[in-house]
Order: sequence, then C-alpha cells, then structure tokens
Amino acid sequence: MVDSLPPSDITKDAWHGVMARIEKWTENIPDYWTGMLSCLEQCGHDVFSQRSKKLTRQYMDFPTGRGGVTIYLGLKSDLIQAGINFQDTTTHFAHESFNKLIQDRRSIEREYGAEPSPLIWQIRTAKRAGVYCERQADLHVHDRSHWERCYRWQERHLSRFFRVFQPRVANIGVSYSRKFADYLS
Repeated sequence: MVDSLPPSDITKDAWHGVMARIEKWTENIPDYWTGMLSCLEQCGHDVFSQRSKKLTRQYMDFPTGRGGVTIYLGLKSDLIQAGINFQDTTTHFAHESFNKLIQDRRSIEREYGAEPSPLIWQIRTAKRAGVYCERQADLHVHDRSHWERCYRWQERHLSRFFRVFQPRVANIGVSYSRKFADYLS
C-alpha cells in the first residue's frame, strides 16, 4: 500500500479502493504473461528466452540483435503497449539508432500501418528513447474476459515492430559520436 495521503479531492475510502485494485492487478500479471506467451507460441514466435524470465514485470522484452535495442510488450492497469526501446549501454549508443530511424519516420509509419493506434516517438531521457503504440479505449487489461483481445492486439503489434524495425535496426551503422541530449536542442 502507498504511504502517501490521497489527493484532497477524493475520499480516503476511494483512494484505498483504487490502491486495492492496483494491487489486485499486479497479482494477475504472471497469469496474463503466461497466456500471452501461449498466444505468441501459437502464432509462431520464439518465446524460449521469455519462459526463463520472471513474469512479474509489467513488460516483456525481446532482443533485436543490436545491443541497447529491444522490442517490448507492456502492461499498465488501464492500457496495453507494444514498442521498441533504445537505451545507451557501455558499448552501444542507442540514441544514434533512434536518430537514424526518426529520419525515416514517414516511411516507417506508412509501412507499420495507420490503424487507430499511431506510433509515438519519444526521447525519454538523455540515454533512453523509444517508439511505441498503446491501446486503452475498449480493452480493459484488468478484466480477464478481455485478455484474448489484448493478446491478439499485442501479438499483431509485436509482429509489426519486428517486421518494420528489426531489419532497419540491424542495418544501421553507428558512429558512437553523439548523445540523446544533442538531439534535444
């Protein structure tokens, strides 16, 4: 339970109700991911490495073949996500990859497909960036009766991220000369 006091515009009981729902949701995360892995296997994805990881996190990441760059599926109590993360490591400046991809943004978005879930391009910190899409409106990830639809949406977008981004990321030459912060100014 969170130790902070609830905002003044809601009652303490309402605050505790919200926090109880969040705690209940986090208990369901392993069950959600177990079902997601089964869905991915049925669709032909290699999830062997995922089976060895703890399923208690709110994300599941997949390697792209380039250090510091992973494709992921994410969960929050009110939405689901699919995306690609770029993070600097000691041997790879992922921001260079992100910068080169953003130069081809229109082509990437056209190939990815419009759909009601547009791609969001974001520099998060001086060492992290990402491209993702999310869905909230009619899928309630905290409701098990919606999980099959959530699985289908996430699998479709995971496949798109691999199809559209993985070949581009693999073919990017990186100079290791700039930082994310250089692109913020």
